[in-house]
Amino acid sequence: MKQLQPIETVLSYDYTRHLGPRFDSAGIKIEILPSNTSLEVIADPNLRNPEYFEAAKRGVFEGLELIFPNEKFTGKIIIRDLIAHEVHSSEVAFLRGAKALVASIPGLLAEIRPKA
Repeated sequence: MKQLQPIETVLSYDYTRHLGPRFDSAGIKIEILPSNTSLEVIADPNLRNPEYFEAAKRGVFEGLELIFPNEKFTGKIIIRDLIAHEVHSSEVAFLRGAKALVASIPGLLAEIRPKA
């Protein structure tokens, strides 16, 4: 198992995608903590817009799976904030945003990349 390393205390990502006559929009802020247990993604107790938490959590796992298929990780990711737009946010936007957040962190990926 590869351990997630704390690269920065808090990372945030603003996902926006133009879809013809409308937009997809989601803001996500996470904290990465080391742990000796299997990777878990948990919600901050004061999380805004908790209705999107499960979609964001799924996006984190799917993002890691896309980059490192069948790899197991240890660590803890706390979703600190979910910033929603009243018109343009959806579960799909938070899923895509979380996947993009994981894929956009080169430092994190260098630390957790499986050894050859």
